Amino acid sequence: MRVTYQPYFLLLLPLLIGVCILGYGVAQEDFTWIWGAYSLSFGAYVLILLLATDAEMPVWLSGAFCLRLALLFGLPTLSDDIYRFIWDGHLLQQGINPFDQLPGYYLQAGQQVAGLDQVLYDQLNSPGYFTVYPPIAQASFALAAWLSPTSWWGFSLVLKTLILLIEVGNAWLLVSLLRMFRMPIRNSLLYLLNPLIIVELTGNLHYEAVMIFFLLLAFWLLVRMKGILPAALAFAASIAAKLLPLMFLPFFIKRLGWKKAVLFFALLGVGTFLLFLPLFNEAFLGSMSSSLDL
Repeated sequence: MRVTYQPYFLLLLPLLIGVCILGYGVAQEDFTWIWGAYSLSFGAYVLILLLATDAEMPVWLSGAFCLRLALLFGLPTLSDDIYRFIWDGHLLQQGINPFDQLPGYYLQAGQQVAGLDQVLYDQLNSPGYFTVYPPIAQASFALAAWLSPTSWWGFSLVLKTLILLIEVGNAWLLVSLLRMFRMPIRNSLLYLLNPLIIVELTGNLHYEAVMIFFLLLAFWLLVRMKGILPAALAFAASIAAKLLPLMFLPFFIKRLGWKKAVLFFALLGVGTFLLFLPLFNEAFLGSMSSSLDL
């Protein structure tokens, strides 16, 4: 279907400007700039939500992709979590479980690890805590450290590229689920053009993007395929990216009924255990539980 140009397509421009300011031009303490950029972005975002139609979705989906692509090439500015990602990635590259020791241990004489030094340590926001990142996140850190062992910028680029691809999957799953439930597909713009989501997930590398992908995939498999096993495995992967999906488990009882829900939970437990198994050792449970205080 050919899309007719509408003047309000230009609302993507202030949205882009605001997102780029937040992704490249501000620090955490620049409150005025942050407030102004978010005000500009959300103003454009709200107008788009009011004006957009389903027929124009190719334009808005392309815009959502370009907004994320625009943030690909800078280090996160509003979050310092990436430095823990780099730290964990280098440990995994050396075959060391990141849950084994606190970061300071690897600065001691005789315990040094390539890529870990005082400069990186000083960037960590919680050096007195063990890492909190589950296995799928850790696997991506290891991949980024392998592809870019010496460059923080390169490490960031690898992870942002992964998040960008994941967000493409999120867009497809959202649109597909809305069609299944016969809802307006423009409702997906609530997520896809939300400047907070764009900046925090793609720009600042928060792993909710990966969690959301596997969570949506679990719902899609459950609705489209009627498959409890693949849905349970997808949900397990969501937990292995971020622990938050655990709070949604009670809703599956209503959806599936008790008999199928018990089977779903059993398969989910097995899948989650297998995904966490590579990191599991004597130190893992204590380290993870102590860090959840964060």
